[in-house]
Amino acid sequence: MRIFSIVLLEDNARVEFESDEKTFPTWIWDAMQLDADDCDKPVKERQLALATSQNSVFCWNFSSMQENILSICSEQCILYSASLWGSTFNKLIAAVGTVFNEVLLWNPFSCMQSRDILNTTSAVKLQVHPRRRLKGHEGVIFSVVFSKDGSRLLSVSDDRSIRHWDLNSGQCMQVLYGHKARVWDAKFLGQFIVSIGEDATCIVWNNSSELVKKFRGHQGKSIWSLATYASPLVVATGGGDSSIRVWSLEMLSPISSSTQYIDFSCFEEENADFPRSVCFLSYNELLIHTNDGSLLVYAIGEAKEQMGNWKLLFKDSEFARYSCINVSRKKRVAVIGNLRGKINIVFIDECKVIDMKAFDGKILSTFVLENAQTECNDEIFFAACENGGTIRLWRVNADENDSDIGEMGSFLLPYCKQRWAVACKLIWFSNKDSINGLALILIVGDRNGSIHVFHADNSALPKQCAPFQSCLLVHGRAGVTNIIHHNKWIYSTGRDGFYQKFLLNDDGSLVTLERKRACKGMDWIEGLIFTPYGDVLVYGFYMQSQFAIWSRMRNEIIQKLHCGGGYRSWDFTMKAFQYAKRMEMALVYLKGPKIMLSSLPANDYQTILKEGLHGRELTCISPLGHLENGGK
Repeated sequence: MRIFSIVLLEDNARVEFESDEKTFPTWIWDAMQLDADDCDKPVKERQLALATSQNSVFCWNFSSMQENILSICSEQCILYSASLWGSTFNKLIAAVGTVFNEVLLWNPFSCMQSRDILNTTSAVKLQVHPRRRLKGHEGVIFSVVFSKDGSRLLSVSDDRSIRHWDLNSGQCMQVLYGHKARVWDAKFLGQFIVSIGEDATCIVWNNSSELVKKFRGHQGKSIWSLATYASPLVVATGGGDSSIRVWSLEMLSPISSSTQYIDFSCFEEENADFPRSVCFLSYNELLIHTNDGSLLVYAIGEAKEQMGNWKLLFKDSEFARYSCINVSRKKRVAVIGNLRGKINIVFIDECKVIDMKAFDGKILSTFVLENAQTECNDEIFFAACENGGTIRLWRVNADENDSDIGEMGSFLLPYCKQRWAVACKLIWFSNKDSINGLALILIVGDRNGSIHVFHADNSALPKQCAPFQSCLLVHGRAGVTNIIHHNKWIYSTGRDGFYQKFLLNDDGSLVTLERKRACKGMDWIEGLIFTPYGDVLVYGFYMQSQFAIWSRMRNEIIQKLHCGGGYRSWDFTMKAFQYAKRMEMALVYLKGPKIMLSSLPANDYQTILKEGLHGRELTCISPLGHLENGGK
């Protein structure tokens, strides 16, 4: 043991050692600095009480590095936990958890006066009997913790319980069960009790013995360390995965979702029209396509004050009873396909529509393709897929006066039972063999669960281009739902409940890096959101009928809503924010002919001080080579 102090400076802190290192012959469970309670003059010699695993307490003078007194409890046994309370010799209480499922309370120095202890020059050995036994646990006691005033005690055990004791009466006031494995520690924090356990969860309890919150951020097995701070209410945990996480209890107040019904009859009072598809144009605007071929914008909140509730963009009877629609929120462009192979490109803000013939038959999917190269100019890429697995890609240069559409290529999906595209991503990447140093690829996910990569540079494309790489059945046969390009990585999501991460090679091919599942029961993942503070939000459907948002950082579902499942028109959006502690999200979906709009707010109450590594023991380490940095 070594004593040190922390000196706070303007922009950092300094550690100063107050004693030399001291080695004791047994484990030390707790330490308490003591003052004299019956001396007229202040104590110059600094005394420290040390509770050991042998059910004994040392009185150690860390100025002179001498052990003055050893107080031994008459109940001799090995301890897995001990705690001290009291700042003076006579008031010092030791609470110890034994291997015999009991908590013992005893006063180590109650039989001596403080002046006698301070004046002792030779070693003194005392034997003290327990003054109280707390019984009730059915397993070894792993931790005992006093309340701040010393009137209450928490004990945790191998029996998976936390017990809350009144030390004045010796009665157990609360027995808390919520951990799925052994409980390692618990602490008082304001009106709450916080516990950690072998199941890698941190649980918050209230005074009514109710489980308020279960934090699941740590991976693998066990949270070993727990610290609390009262103002503000903060919990810090250290896990077996080597991560350190801080949780705020001040943001634990439940935030419920709210759902409102959008009355479509206000727009169509006479006709029997109804919405067929719905999606977000922005956080405050909905884009609705109806059964008779009308395309509408519905304004919410701030947008409502500018344009009113409803705005008709256009109506085309050729798109009645069937349509497939895809929207670019950044470009504010929608691409709609119909049964007869016709496409309408709709520029929302200009109320301009361009129609074109894409195929002879039914169009199954349309895509507005966004990437970093096209965000700051007037170029828009869009694609459509027909029933035979043919995908056509176009580029349109849009301005106020003219719109020039040029086809970039035609691509053919490999034969499979469900041969159509359900997700597309157009990516520019560095390629030294290209004329301008950039090459273009089209990544397509099909309804059969495979991902295909096509060269999309129109300078040397055949009439129908085949993929140069196919990753077959990466999402089973349930189907791909989304392809995301984030930083230098490619991600795919699917209805098999997994999301995958790929590395994009210099030649445009994909290499699988990892395959992850969100949580049990979330068998349909629709997409990923990468937040500014490093979290990954996974959204999709939980237990078939509930829309859910799962946080990778917090390792838990942060919001869910009964909506009937994903086999209906729906869309999800998140309000842009920068390091905010509250996330504003929204879901819109059709329930029969009704449009339902739900707000899904969530609080961010976790901070990661140190990232985790493996959640359990390491079983293998293998060298992979070396990295060069500046010739070294």
